[in-house]
Amino acid sequence: MAVHPAYPPHRPLLSVLILLGLLTGASPALAGGGASAYSRFGIGDLSHTASTELFGLGGTGLAVMPLGSVNDLNPAAWAGIGQIRFSAAARYEGFSTDDGSSSVYLAATRFDGVSFAVPISPSKGITVAAGIIPYSRMNYTIVAPETRAGLDYVMTYRGEGGISRAFTGFSVSPAPGLHAGLRLEYVFGVLRYSMEQEFATSTYAGGGLTRSESIRGFGSTVGLLYEDLGALFGMPDDRGLSVGLTFSPTTYPTAETERIYEYDADPASTPPDTSLGGETTFRLPVSFTGGLSYRSPDFLVAADAGYQEWGGTTFGTSADVRLRNSVRVSAGVEFFRNIDPNPASSRKTSYMFGIYHEGGYLEARNTAIRETGISAGISFPILRETRIALSAAFSMRGSSDNGLQDDRIFRVSASLDISALWFQRTVEE
Repeated sequence: MAVHPAYPPHRPLLSVLILLGLLTGASPALAGGGASAYSRFGIGDLSHTASTELFGLGGTGLAVMPLGSVNDLNPAAWAGIGQIRFSAAARYEGFSTDDGSSSVYLAATRFDGVSFAVPISPSKGITVAAGIIPYSRMNYTIVAPETRAGLDYVMTYRGEGGISRAFTGFSVSPAPGLHAGLRLEYVFGVLRYSMEQEFATSTYAGGGLTRSESIRGFGSTVGLLYEDLGALFGMPDDRGLSVGLTFSPTTYPTAETERIYEYDADPASTPPDTSLGGETTFRLPVSFTGGLSYRSPDFLVAADAGYQEWGGTTFGTSADVRLRNSVRVSAGVEFFRNIDPNPASSRKTSYMFGIYHEGGYLEARNTAIRETGISAGISFPILRETRIALSAAFSMRGSSDNGLQDDRIFRVSASLDISALWFQRTVEE
């Protein structure tokens, strides 16, 4: 396979048209591909939590110790895990997108991560955890008929891939009611952008360009959780007030670029060309989050707020799209119902409801792309300490004004959460 920095000289018109398409973008006639065209920019649509229970709470969980899942928002919450815990989740996403002239509904289902936690010394809050969870996802298709220099052709833009986080870490309780946690992350994935040009006449040969960004790097999250705040206000022992905080510093992953150029001609005479762009670094932002929760025997109320400094990142932007600092606020309530006269907490059925608002990290054509949504869910035991959790959310994002897109997003999350005591000696009679 030959390696060239650009298209060969016998395709000058094709080179110019594709370059113009990259620089100017397109007015989409149809957008989708399983997600919104907004996922084309930045690192894609961000994933907030893979925990189905926390998802049902509107993505709230900085000061929450979930009944069955591993808290992927605050590693300090792992200190409350008394048994080995394993969680695996899947998610369905459906997008109804309207650009003011046409609309489409597209959907996709994906694996949404796996995690497990092993308590080493529950009395000291020492728990180790590991897993793989999504960080972002990109999946779009834009079809744009165009005319330039008297030629009619169709440009098709597609994107797929995403970034994941493989993590490991631990928690510890240095004082009564005070928990701390550290999560070390390896960020990896491939973002693949492609564009194809097809002429209305066979007189001209079309072509295509696929650009792949292979991402890898390291990150970390530090968390604190204090669950005895209620004692300062004289609350009864069966009620608790908790506060949680997390901090993730700025990191600089690398992106290795590869471009593949293809031509709508005889493959024997014009095989695809590959151009390797080398490695560059880009910025993933610092983030601060905080949350409160109040728990009684019958219900839990929680609220979170978080800030991410995306404004200093330029990865995946264009002339009329930039990344902006974003704020996310959420709140949720969870009700517990006993399924037997004296159940352990893990044997209770819980019902979750939540609401959230994301300021959004995209600004397109001087318009901030914000998202507001509601959620609901249920988590129930099925066999001993094994639980199933189901949650759904509906949200609205963007606007069809100013040539943008209005998204109506429906998401469903499902997880299997297993807890068990291992290496426990049985009592012999």
